[in-house]
Amino acid sequence: MSEHKTWLFYRHYPFHTGGQQKVADYFSHLLSQPQFRPAIHFSTESVLPPGNPWEILGSPASVDYVPAAYDYIFLAGMDWQQYLPHRALRKPVINLIQHVRHADPAQPMYPFLSEPAIRICVSDEVAQAILATGRVNGPVHVIPNGLELPVLKPIPKTIDALVLSLKQPALGA
Repeated sequence: MSEHKTWLFYRHYPFHTGGQQKVADYFSHLLSQPQFRPAIHFSTESVLPPGNPWEILGSPASVDYVPAAYDYIFLAGMDWQQYLPHRALRKPVINLIQHVRHADPAQPMYPFLSEPAIRICVSDEVAQAILATGRVNGPVHVIPNGLELPVLKPIPKTIDALVLSLKQPALGA
């Protein structure tokens, strides 16, 4: 292994989501640390529109997906499908878990909980949900998603309620 730890990310990027952003945030963090060398493979179906987080990072070139050439593998969501054929390599896997739905047996991500990995959950609730399945193979850590905001001065009340429902407009209505 080299003195710099190499990381391989995989992304299927059909459109921008908060989950896509969070993976880019982890990539960005590793990129900012001199001891790490992250690389990414984008699926051939990926669409990277202007303003996407990868463009902001300098549009890293998509590398070939060859996990054997890297020290660590970073996976989120359905990225496991790309990695499973290579699991005999027994590379250390960092698995970002961003939602309690991973703990739902009806979800396609559920079987991946039994794969060996270090799991990073975005909240205590997500960690509790996956641990409650009894399937988790490896340590679970919580790195809360979000920012701690300063206390703001009260805003004069001019409306009774404001409902923002950009992700689910029907539910907001």
